[in-house]
Amino acid sequence: MDLVGGKWKGVILYRLMDKPKRFSELKQSITGISDRMLSLALKELELEQDRLLLKDTEARCYQLSELAEFLRPAYLAMDEWGRQYQQRCAECE
Repeated sequence: MDLVGGKWKGVILYRLMDKPKRFSELKQSITGISDRMLSLALKELELEQDRLLLKDTEARCYQLSELAEFLRPAYLAMDEWGRQYQQRCAECE
């Protein structure tokens, strides 16, 4: 949890599950994150000891590392849980 904890790291990893993205694409897909916070979170996710992100300097985009790909089932399960939770909350109103 130390590697993906915090407000933005999990969101960034989730947004990169469908395809590699450039900084500007990530920024547009994450509501409320500042350039500075996105840059800091990306750097932390790229750190050699964590290595959850890979940066393609030629294409100037970020993608999940092989290690981060192991998180995919957990993120998809949380996404499904969130959708069902929202649906149940809507039914209660």
